[in-house]
Formats: sequence, C-alpha cells, structure tokens
Amino acid sequence: MNIRHPVNRNLVINKVGFYKNIPVWNKGDLIQNYLISIEQVLTQSLNEHPRTLAIRFDLRFPVSFGIIDQIASLQTSHISSFFKNLDLEIKRDIKDKIKRNGNAHHSSLRYIWVKEQDSSCMPHYHVAIFLNKDTYYGLGNYQGNGDNMASRIIRAWARSIGIETYDAGKCVEFPDNHTYRLNRNSENFAEDFEQLFFRVSYFAKVDTKAFGSKDNYFGCSRR
Repeated sequence: MNIRHPVNRNLVINKVGFYKNIPVWNKGDLIQNYLISIEQVLTQSLNEHPRTLAIRFDLRFPVSFGIIDQIASLQTSHISSFFKNLDLEIKRDIKDKIKRNGNAHHSSLRYIWVKEQDSSCMPHYHVAIFLNKDTYYGLGNYQGNGDNMASRIIRAWARSIGIETYDAGKCVEFPDNHTYRLNRNSENFAEDFEQLFFRVSYFAKVDTKAFGSKDNYFGCSRR
C-alpha cells in the first residue's frame, strides 16, 4: 500500500531503504516520486553519454541576503537562472575548444537540485550535475576565475544572485567525494551506479523541506 505525504497527497513515501533493489539513504523517509525523477535523469545522461561525469555541490546565499525584506525573494528563479548561466558557460567553453583545436566533444547539462532549510533563516541548495566525461573529467581548482568546471559553477552562481565571483566562491561548497565517473561499458558500472544513486537519493529525503509552501523544493532537467 502506498503511503502518501500528509501535506502533499501527490507524493508517495518510501520507507524501505531501497529503490528497485538499489540501496538508498536510510536515515529517514524519502519521496518515491523524487527517486523516480533521479533515476530518469541518470538514465537520460547515460543514454546520451555512456561515460558520464557527475558532480555534487551545494549553493548558499551570502549573509547579506539574510535581511528580512530579501528572504521572500529567494525563490526558484535563482536556481533556474543558475542552470541557464552554467549551460551558457559550458557552451561557450566547447565553442572555444573547437576554435582552438578544430573539434571538441559535445556535452549536455543535466541536473538534480533540492532546496532545504533547517534551523537557518536562509535556504540552501544541494545540486548534482551530469556531463559528458569525454568532455570534462573533473572540477579543477576552486579559484573562481579559471578555465575549469569549478570556476564555471562559481561564476554561474555569482551571476544568478548578483554578486561578485570572489564572494560567490564562499557560497559554493564542494563536499568530500564530490565527483563520480560512470562508464556504462565498465565491469564496475553497476557498483558505480549504485554508489552514485545512493549519494543523490539523499535529495529525496522528507525532512527539511517546507511542503505546503508555494515554492518548489525539488527539481531536475527534463530531457
């Protein structure tokens, strides 16, 4: 029997610690609908890019955004703007690679995000992006002004919330084990996929999401 969320009856609760026999985050209830979306994004990425790079990071707002008058403006538009800006960064980089080298691997940008708020007055975002590993191998350094993926992420967030790149570097956090590399043709693929799925299944947890508010607390790319 499906257990529905008490506030949003469209959401189904997962209490079993598995999704299609894949272990998932098990320190609280998960939203089954979100797990389905996570699987779809991973499948879409691997269908286009059999060698997929996944990167996990967090996006936060600067302390100055804690002013009461600004809290109401912290809506989904910021995260939507972030992905548009990051996509532009990636397209610009690939175009530059073609100019320099005559060719370059294409990479689509796919993503999953979740908005959370705990005891802080400010929300934050957990994000995972998925790219072509033949185009990008990892983050590079975290300086914010370099020709690497970490810098592109920082610049995209800076433009999305209207702050300087230097300040945005303090608002983007790359946690331990932030990078996963999947190869559909590898003998370790199933294990690697399960490790990544377990990591991002955390995004589907029920806690720290204000269900019932008008804002969105989970989102992902659609194609």
